[in-house]
Amino acid sequence: MTIEEIFSKCQEIFNNRKTIRGTPENSFPVQAKLVDIFLNQRDKNKPIGPDDVSMIYALLKIGRELNGRDDDNIIDAIVYLAIYLTQK
Repeated sequence: MTIEEIFSKCQEIFNNRKTIRGTPENSFPVQAKLVDIFLNQRDKNKPIGPDDVSMIYALLKIGRELNGRDDDNIIDAIVYLAIYLTQK
């Protein structure tokens, strides 16, 4: 596969996702707010750990879901939350 073919495939995937999930310009501000709330509510003396990362991933999926319904977002969020529970 050439570099041009790789970038062409990336553009195709991006355009398809934009149709289903909305644009990053709409999702990112919501996702940033959710992650900010989470990080501000946790123990600031504790370094960010794997459990925090799994929760942040779940919040990113939830933020994306708020931008447009897609079962994949919910399924991914559930998986990340299950991972979170195993790390507590």
